[in-house]
Amino acid sequence: MSMAIQLPLSEAGELSDLVARLNVSPERIVLTQEDGTAVVMLTLDELEGLEESLDILSDTPEVRELSAAIRERELFSLEEVKADFDDRQRRGLSG
Repeated sequence: MSMAIQLPLSEAGELSDLVARLNVSPERIVLTQEDGTAVVMLTLDELEGLEESLDILSDTPEVRELSAAIRERELFSLEEVKADFDDRQRRGLSG
């Protein structure tokens, strides 16, 4: 994970200077306002990398099964969930 630099928006200076800084250093810039709200600046390459990582991590059989169940509004009892978990543990499929 890259380093994050936190700057108050009032001290951020020119946007072009921040963009130039990001292009030479792998950091994220967190711009904060007085009310506590914030935005983050990062390079397009870093954003695309994060999005790709999320896509990869969310594309597992378990996530697809859960997503399908949510779409179908299929509900499971606590006993069913525990039994499935125990079965997966026995078969070595815990992760």
